[in-house]
Amino acid sequence: MTEIIHERTQTIDKIATIMNDINQIAKEINVETTVQGEKLKNVETTMTTAADNTKAATQHLTEAANT
Repeated sequence: MTEIIHERTQTIDKIATIMNDINQIAKEINVETTVQGEKLKNVETTMTTAADNTKAATQHLTEAANT
């Protein structure tokens, strides 16, 4: 009987260790996802700025060509 309890305790400890590992992985994924989201926002901002600058440049070139 004592041996069975000992085996179950060891099994529970192994499961607890695995659960802690899974929790740590989930936390790391959360951090990485947040970082990637910030990078995507930066890309979006850069693309918007580039599009605005391209429109302005096109307008300036059109005005220059008409003068």
